[in-house]
Amino acid sequence: MRKKLFSEEKLDVAKFFFDKLCEARADKEFTYYLDGFLTAAVSVLDVLLEDGNVIFSLDIPLEEKLYPEVFEKKAKELGKEEALEFIKWFKRVKKGLKKDRICKLILDKRRITVHRRLVKPEHIEVTITESISLRVECEVEVRNKTGKIIVKKTIKSPSKIKEKGEKVHIEYFFKTDYGETPVMEACEKFLRVLENVVQEAKNRFFKSECF
Repeated sequence: MRKKLFSEEKLDVAKFFFDKLCEARADKEFTYYLDGFLTAAVSVLDVLLEDGNVIFSLDIPLEEKLYPEVFEKKAKELGKEEALEFIKWFKRVKKGLKKDRICKLILDKRRITVHRRLVKPEHIEVTITESISLRVECEVEVRNKTGKIIVKKTIKSPSKIKEKGEKVHIEYFFKTDYGETPVMEACEKFLRVLENVVQEAKNRFFKSECF
């Protein structure tokens, strides 16, 4: 009995690379982790088909390429109505992702990084300097012998600005026809979408007793 869907395991891999992207401090490092994220994240959808293959007992061998058309054909041959409902839903989900601007961007970048060349996003560097303003203010009182205040002054020292240090923040982005899209924003959104897709599949088609 499995504790997780195969697609959930692949989703964990995508989350691993997303966390690494958050920690990356150099262009090369960021590019390599982005490649890992794109590959793993989009693969979640492919692996979702394998979940269906196993749970609906279609028995499509691992050596065979598992496309939606292959899945649907096998489900029809075996008369698996629930499997057919699943693949119908799956096709709708993929079609919807392609219509969403950010999701389509991630799908396209994955295709490029897997089949053409490494995706290297543009970046800008922002230098942040923290400054602290220092000022001393005190009150001085002069009293006579009887204790009466005869002079009262407030002394203020000139303000001094002390720079605490500089931090360099690097923002990576994809250049598109719509302008510049922050890489981390796009990846995070796609990750959330995948989580919802896998959860919906689990709730609607993959019953809890299978795990």
